[in-house]
Amino acid sequence: MAVIRYTEGQGWHDAVITARAPVTVDPSTAVLHYAQEIFEGLKAYRLDDGGMALFRPDANARRFNNSARRLAMPELPEELFLESLRAARCTFAPSCMRARRSWA
Repeated sequence: MAVIRYTEGQGWHDAVITARAPVTVDPSTAVLHYAQEIFEGLKAYRLDDGGMALFRPDANARRFNNSARRLAMPELPEELFLESLRAARCTFAPSCMRARRSWA
């Protein structure tokens, strides 16, 4: 699970990859009241060697930020978005791919 903080002064910071866990959400969070959210699907393909290939993650990062702009949400720097994908793939893909080969 990727977790990253956002503050007005610093923007996006303190990104970490952690094991999947319950998410704590403040009751006044806009998504609970106004359905403000971004969903962008990213395709991942299993390779013959057991690795994983992501389909056009750079285009996904641009779409994500286009959605953020339309919703007046802070944009996530493209390189940080891509680095998060690389970290998640390196951290979770090998065990996930062995345990559940059908997801990708």
